[in-house]
Amino acid sequence: MSSRRTRAALAAGLLTASAAAAMMSTGTAHAVVGSTAKDGSYPFAAKLDIDTGNGGLRGCSAALVGPQWLVTAASCFAENPVQSTKVPAGAPKFRTTATIGRADLTRDTGTVVDVVELVPRDDRDLVLAKLAKPVTGIAPVKLGVNAPLIGEDIWVAGFGRTKDEWVPNNLHYAKFSVGTVQDGTIELAGKSDDAVVCQGDTGGPAFRDIGGSYELVAVNSRSWQGGCLGNESESRKGAVDTRVDDIADWVSKRVAPVAPKVPLGDYRVDINGDGKADYVTVDDNGSVHAYINKGGDGHGGWTDYGVIATGAPGGTPDRVRFADINGDGKADYLVVGDNGSVHAWINNGGDGHGGWKDAGVIATGITGVTPDQVRFADINGDGKADYLIVGKDGSIHAYINKGGDGHGGWTDYGVIATGAPGGTPDRVRFADINGDGKADYLVVGDNGSVHAWINNGGDGHGGWKDAGLIATGTAGVTPDQVRFADINGDGKADYLLVDDKGAVRAFLNKGGDGHGGWADYGKIATGAAAGYKVHM
Repeated sequence: MSSRRTRAALAAGLLTASAAAAMMSTGTAHAVVGSTAKDGSYPFAAKLDIDTGNGGLRGCSAALVGPQWLVTAASCFAENPVQSTKVPAGAPKFRTTATIGRADLTRDTGTVVDVVELVPRDDRDLVLAKLAKPVTGIAPVKLGVNAPLIGEDIWVAGFGRTKDEWVPNNLHYAKFSVGTVQDGTIELAGKSDDAVVCQGDTGGPAFRDIGGSYELVAVNSRSWQGGCLGNESESRKGAVDTRVDDIADWVSKRVAPVAPKVPLGDYRVDINGDGKADYVTVDDNGSVHAYINKGGDGHGGWTDYGVIATGAPGGTPDRVRFADINGDGKADYLVVGDNGSVHAWINNGGDGHGGWKDAGVIATGITGVTPDQVRFADINGDGKADYLIVGKDGSIHAYINKGGDGHGGWTDYGVIATGAPGGTPDRVRFADINGDGKADYLVVGDNGSVHAWINNGGDGHGGWKDAGLIATGTAGVTPDQVRFADINGDGKADYLLVDDKGAVRAFLNKGGDGHGGWADYGKIATGAAAGYKVHM
């Protein structure tokens, strides 16, 4: 038989083995014959439990390549891998649960999360699997960009069966040598007798170890499974893996974390009108969960108000604003459109607490304005939030609220601030620092420092008083973490730090640095959502 025909026969045999490797009728998943990994080793390795229905379960392996993404074999999700390994993009047909960062499955370390979306690569047995939420505390494996070399040593890991365990509880790993390198695939041969890719290892990572730093080269695709439990009659132990190095750019563009969409346009997020800022989270569809401020953790706690809004078209966290439009003391729900247009729902208590009144489009927007430039804050102290546009240089154009379009309109107040050093839209905040009822102009520095200008009416209307640096900041703090909200109801906005998990630390406003200082109130919320989804 020619070498070409030998390779063809091998490929067919491997494909059959791959289908079997992805399937199982009972149990959870399995694990690469080789050494048992200690818990905490190779934390980027993931185990997949795929529920095919009627008691059927598939076991596969995967690798974390982004905070919210795994890479694995497409055949794991195929309806019938024997016939085809292709899978459609979108939600997986079978419910899939991923366990990440847990080499010992009997432990409770790591993260368990569902797979909600598949992004297949059509030219190979590979798919990206999006998780329901980002994984924290576990570093994704680095993507290798250099082609594997013939004879190069590669480590392979997986949760598949071993030579004597049908359903192991541990991740296993072994060293392999690279054989043939082809477009999209590499052939592997074990460096020891017990180095075999077994059922359940499909999709597991093949990686370089460079002085303890790992680079993903490929994922397990097909194997003869010689020596694996249940396949004792097979003597062949070679495997074929799907390359990742040659499509690293394709992977990176799809899994790179999106910069947090920070809700910087809020002003007095007081849902129940008691004068204290409440803790509100906005989901990706614009739905709102509120926690009413009773003082915060250690100071009276929070009352879970439940879901107060089910969402609105375009209501992503970066488009939603909360501000008091009608002057009743309660924050209304606003959605900003592409050109800065605004649709408002007036707060009558929120879903389950009085509902919302659809006020329609209260601002038609301005050509060239982007949603991140739109702010709402009470500039003239009449109790109603005004419509502001923050220029790229930090300049402010204000439109005073006379009731909004169709409800009294807006009065063009003109440019009320010419900008300040560092005053880009993402650094500008509006908050009432001195308790006079009018929003002051703040610029946040790199470490969370804050420079304030007190509102005496704005340019042409009384000007601004430079209050200087009112907060010196803290090492490690980033500008997107800094918020201002009145926590204790004294009329003055306090300084808050919101971390990436939504936990909040508060410093009560005694006037600010050089004007009375700040009182460390401690952590007032342990967090209920990703930090960028928190509005206060």
